[in-house]
Amino acid sequence: MKHERATEEVRELAALYALGSMSQHEAHSFEIHLREGCSVCEAEVRRFEHTAAGIGLAADETAPPEFLRDLLMARVEREAQDSDAGTPQSPGAGRSSPETERPLFGSLPEGGKRQPVLKKGASPLDWVIRIACILLILAGLWGFNILRSARSINAILLEKLSVSQADAESLQFMLDIQKSKAMKLDQILAASGKPGVRVARILGQPAAPSSSGLLYWDSEQSRCLLLGSFPPVPQGKAYQLWLISPSLKLSAGLVQTSPTGPSLISVDVPKTEGASTATVVLITVEPEGGSATPTMPYGALGRFN
Repeated sequence: MKHERATEEVRELAALYALGSMSQHEAHSFEIHLREGCSVCEAEVRRFEHTAAGIGLAADETAPPEFLRDLLMARVEREAQDSDAGTPQSPGAGRSSPETERPLFGSLPEGGKRQPVLKKGASPLDWVIRIACILLILAGLWGFNILRSARSINAILLEKLSVSQADAESLQFMLDIQKSKAMKLDQILAASGKPGVRVARILGQPAAPSSSGLLYWDSEQSRCLLLGSFPPVPQGKAYQLWLISPSLKLSAGLVQTSPTGPSLISVDVPKTEGASTATVVLITVEPEGGSATPTMPYGALGRFN
């Protein structure tokens, strides 16, 4: 696949290839990609190869120390004396022909200052500079690999942390739901076994024929516990719970039902004289804010035992 622009991944691969830090398999795959004619990768490789070639020349040039020329001249004189002592001279041997004479130091430039030209090998300072450059390159490669590994590990850890946080939030949400259900079930169990609690079986009416459930009415605590299934109400409407007696129509408040399953609802009823004598429980479909009196048609109806 050819690249349209140089991304961070492309630059990273080109840098590793130019520095020779790829494995044999990775380098072979990258060379195949280059042979396919990806101009973006080729340009990045040429750029990084040029940079890598210049790393060894990054150090500043340093002039040789002053005593180096004196040491070199002394050695040359000593070698010349040893050569003269061990080799018999023939006539004319003391002269060198223009063709074979090679000056130890370069010819004088126009400025008249002689520039030394070392003949044998490099100076110790040159070797120190070369070794320092090699160590610098190795340190750069080592640091680059460490940085690359650290970035990969950091990305993996961040991804795992994000997944763990999402799982923790989901578990906490499910736990809160289970706690809420457990509390309401405890309330129903407590109410069902408490003396004086009245129970009404609720059946659907024309406004919500599929409704059904049970209502526990604790007149001492002024609390109703409603367990049942109710269809969703139209938009702008809400269920309202009523306690009915021959002399009273008491609103127990609006009922928020679950559209996805059975509802378990606890409703605190206003303390009103005569509420304990209620014989009928009624659920109507009212406007969102509720009504002062129940309106037709009814959604569900039940009678206390």
